[in-house]
Amino acid sequence: MNQARRTICMGQAIYTWKYMSSKRQQSVQNRCIQGKMQQNDDEKQAMSGPVYQRPAETASGSFERRNATEGEILSYRHIPDQVHTAVWIAVLVGALERFAFFCITAPWQNYLQNQREDHANPGVLGLGQATATNIYNGYYLWAAVASTPIGILSDAKLGRFRTLIISLVIYIFGSFVMLFTSLPPALDHDAGLPGIAISMVLIGIGVAGIKATVNAFIGDQYDNTNLQVIMTAKGETVVVDPALTMQYIYNIFYWTTNIAALSVIPTTFLERYVGFWAAYTMGPIALCIAVGFLFFYHNSFVKAPAAGNVLPEAAKALTYAVKNKFNLEAADPVYQLEHFNRHVSWSSNFIEELRSGIMACQVL
Repeated sequence: MNQARRTICMGQAIYTWKYMSSKRQQSVQNRCIQGKMQQNDDEKQAMSGPVYQRPAETASGSFERRNATEGEILSYRHIPDQVHTAVWIAVLVGALERFAFFCITAPWQNYLQNQREDHANPGVLGLGQATATNIYNGYYLWAAVASTPIGILSDAKLGRFRTLIISLVIYIFGSFVMLFTSLPPALDHDAGLPGIAISMVLIGIGVAGIKATVNAFIGDQYDNTNLQVIMTAKGETVVVDPALTMQYIYNIFYWTTNIAALSVIPTTFLERYVGFWAAYTMGPIALCIAVGFLFFYHNSFVKAPAAGNVLPEAAKALTYAVKNKFNLEAADPVYQLEHFNRHVSWSSNFIEELRSGIMACQVL
């Protein structure tokens, strides 16, 4: 009996020893496998870089943005950034200007062309279709030509914000001249023709200044130029893309200007059923609102300083080229120094860029 017990105990001991040995061996193998997998992961991460790096969490529980790595740029979804209020105020100012522009200019053809006594077709001056069209087109030519020197002045001296304010003020003066000279008592004293002439000059300057600055001013308000990683409210890590953001901003801007152009509809009805003075009332109101927004949010705007304009230098370089038989090489700083002992303000790289621009114009 004792012998049998000893045999059973020895068997249990051997079984227990084998079981523990197999467990230890399996544990060692698992640790080896885990170590190998970790080593492979480390090697992959070392080769590819930190692709999935969670944004840092702040004390408040939110995740602060940071510049994206190359791997994150390729891996994460790109979205437009959140836009500051100043951007939308600048967009609204541009839309209000377009609203006023169409309110003022849409009735001009009838105002110039038709007689005041013609009840079928609203009018004031009765200059005829050909003369009215020529004056109307002359205004557009004036506004287009004036935008170039005003743009140069904005870049070289005033800056975009100051140019925008000055242009809107001139614009408002012109629109009020148009409004007051279209009132029936003023028309009875023959103020219609000089009034529209003065207003076209002033409004043309205002429109030119706004066209030269407002688009760039809107872009100035969004100053982020880096691809950055953020975490959305749903917990998704994404990359905010400045290019997509600018595209989004200008899409909204052009949509708002298109909607603002619908001001021609109420203007036409006011011109027909009330009078031209009623149609010309909406423009000054819209422009005054735009100026009010600019002054109210004055401290929120990014005001890019005047940084100079390349057009005067380009014109001077082209003048030197024309004087030397249209040879652009003659405008190069080295050529000017060797042949004329003249120091110029531009570089050889500027001449190459100018040449590329001229070649592009030839293709177009």
